[in-house]
Amino acid sequence: MNLYQFIQLYKDITSQAAGVL
Repeated sequence: MNLYQFIQLYKDITSQAAGVL
């Protein structure tokens, strides 16, 4: 996994967490 993929995954997780809150 490269850095770009990691960033995209992180943004996806944080966006989902924000939707739950």
